[in-house]
Amino acid sequence: MGPTSTDRPLFVEDVITAITGGMGGVPVRSLRTSMERAAVEFDERTAEAFARALFSELSQNPQDLRGLESLIILGLAHPRILARHGISLETEARRLAVVLERSGQSERAQQMLEMLAASLPQGTKDAEATLEEDSSVAERVATIEALLRDADKCIHRGRRREAVKHLQAILRLDRDRFDVARMIRDLRREDQSRRERRMTVAKIVLSMSIVGFLGYTLVLREQHVRERWDALPQALAGNLVSQQSRLEGVETLLADEHVWFGMLTALRERDQLRGQIVRSQDEAARAARAAVLQKKERMQDAEDVRVRAMMSVKNGRFEDALVDLRKSLELGGEHWDQRGRVLADIGAIEAWKAKKP
Repeated sequence: MGPTSTDRPLFVEDVITAITGGMGGVPVRSLRTSMERAAVEFDERTAEAFARALFSELSQNPQDLRGLESLIILGLAHPRILARHGISLETEARRLAVVLERSGQSERAQQMLEMLAASLPQGTKDAEATLEEDSSVAERVATIEALLRDADKCIHRGRRREAVKHLQAILRLDRDRFDVARMIRDLRREDQSRRERRMTVAKIVLSMSIVGFLGYTLVLREQHVRERWDALPQALAGNLVSQQSRLEGVETLLADEHVWFGMLTALRERDQLRGQIVRSQDEAARAARAAVLQKKERMQDAEDVRVRAMMSVKNGRFEDALVDLRKSLELGGEHWDQRGRVLADIGAIEAWKAKKP
């Protein structure tokens, strides 16, 4: 806080060094030691000169902590100097104690208040009130230091919520501790960041679990579909019944499972089976039509030969008639409607021939 030694005039820096015994803004003596030394080594005239240099410096840099501390030490050693200049030693000492406390030098602030209490006049109400107030300030400083230590322990142990509670208690005692407010803000930000990281990790784990479950379910389903596919009846080439049975199984599988990895293969085979069945049915129909037509042609040939046999009988060519009648039986087959008649004609001709040599 305040300017450094390079910002002050050389004489002022020498004065501060002579009073506090420190260099570069770091005091090496305790306040009490510095005060006792200033009371012994500096006479009234030297103390007055030092005070004037410090007044000049503090008028330009009122936040110079070491300068203010040097002035209070000088005032405690030679109280009449500050009184001649209308400066309240008590007021300035209390202000310095507050500044020291806020800068984290609580022990030095408490020492300052104890020295101030010892230097005040005894037996007056103002002195008693001052001592009581100093005791209260010292107690508050001690409480704050204890709370800071507790908060630090909680932070190291990872108990951030408890640490925040201790820090909030400090703010209730001293609302101007901006460093404590900043610590609370940083802790809450860290907690928020940790919560966000945990949420992110949880989302990643959940997503991976879902993906893994879906993958496992998909593998099981594919195995089930593959087993059903392998169990389908095989289609034999040229066997219409086996082809129809295979087609029914493929279509049922497609209707039940809808989508799986081997679906395209099933769709292609379904289309192939449909084409094969249609071709087989067409061939069977053509064969049936050809068979019907062939049968009609045979029946017609059989009838023509029978008619020719009857003409041969009329002309007395019985041998030729028998040959044609037997041939018509062969062409007409077992189910020919003229078969009985032809057999009767053959029997009649053979009986007639038997009677006539």
